[in-house]
Amino acid sequence: MQNLGDIWGAAEVKAPAKKEYEDIPAGVYSAHFEDVNLDVTKQTPRLSFRYKITDGTLNGRSFFVNQTLNPVGISIVKTFMSKLGYTQTPGSLDDLVAALKTYCYVPLELYVSHRKTEFEGKSFTHYSAAINNVLTTNDLGF
Repeated sequence: MQNLGDIWGAAEVKAPAKKEYEDIPAGVYSAHFEDVNLDVTKQTPRLSFRYKITDGTLNGRSFFVNQTLNPVGISIVKTFMSKLGYTQTPGSLDDLVAALKTYCYVPLELYVSHRKTEFEGKSFTHYSAAINNVLTTNDLGF
């Protein structure tokens, strides 16, 4: 049996295959968010939403929206949650995330837009999403 160090030393480091996706065009889509996470590693905490489009030619396509929780961002999140029917005041950021997670998979009609930025020679697409409508109720009673 060969020594692990010999095998390790001879092994190639392979770059993962990178999938190239076209940007999601601005428009109205049926979608839901599948997850929301809190990122507190930066100076200002932010929420990261993972959305999935649920119909049309982009059915199954996912995209992310990050929302910084500064005063303007909190107002945006409060407006978003009020459209979902949430009227309480969360006691902490963890409470806010827990409340948002109860709305995962609620069918939504979203207006999606994006902007492009460049950083260190790389291009980034930043998406934003606003609820036009909550499409149906779910078994959680919303």
